[in-house]
Amino acid sequence: MLMQRRAARHRAYLKRVTGIVELALGNRARGLADLREARGIFERLGFDFRVGECLVAEYRATRDRDLLPLIGERLRNYQHSWLAKELSQEAEAPKPPLSPMQQAVFEQLCKGKSTAEIAAALERSEYTVSNHIKEIFKVFEVKSRGALLAKAAGQGLLGSP
Repeated sequence: MLMQRRAARHRAYLKRVTGIVELALGNRARGLADLREARGIFERLGFDFRVGECLVAEYRATRDRDLLPLIGERLRNYQHSWLAKELSQEAEAPKPPLSPMQQAVFEQLCKGKSTAEIAAALERSEYTVSNHIKEIFKVFEVKSRGALLAKAAGQGLLGSP
């Protein structure tokens, strides 16, 4: 029995991590399926905190507000945990302020467009677009497009893939 429980726990940890990685890679359906499988295993094992972690990852990917009461229920005994603190900070964090043109450039960046493609789409020079990109990097406190996309995804600013 102990060996089965240990194997189930390891499978759940693996599925949780795999789900998070799949979501980061843009494989939404696969990532959510892995997270839900991990959540089910953790629920059977009675690991409320780990269930909460899976729910939080799922919420961040879907922004499904129906998950919030479930998260609160699972983390009620862990209100002083790093996860609960992170969630409260995330809920209170304002979205970075961008000008309308910066927002338009940001949206194009999130679609993977090059500077030249953004310039053509927005009818601006590449130099102007480059300046907007630099300002967006400052607002998000990043130094590359990859870091920008990762931070934007973590803040739920990319929308649904």
